[in-house]
Amino acid sequence: MAFVDAQLVPLSSIVIRRTVPVPAMPRFFFDYRAGDAFYRDDVGLEFETVGQAVREAKQAIGEATADALKSADSLSLIIDIRSETGEVVHSLVSVATVLPTIVSSTTPTGDLPAKAAG
Repeated sequence: MAFVDAQLVPLSSIVIRRTVPVPAMPRFFFDYRAGDAFYRDDVGLEFETVGQAVREAKQAIGEATADALKSADSLSLIIDIRSETGEVVHSLVSVATVLPTIVSSTTPTGDLPAKAAG
């Protein structure tokens, strides 16, 4: 039987360090659908709350709509926000159509006719 020499130290000199795991922020995934095209987000982003993820998606769908309307007359765009479990927790839909300018035929410039004096 082997014995190891042990040194006694006062309890006040012992430091116990406890590692407390910091919970990771939830990760949300933003899947895009535009017409027949589909993009599945496999990377995602971390947010503290669903509300923060929704705010991010609102900004993204606004920018995507504005960009798409530069080259198209209409669009339908959907962003589904998924949780880490795969559940869709929120969906945003943007439908936009660019309408032609309607020009009045009563004046050559398209200005509205002046109100008749009464």
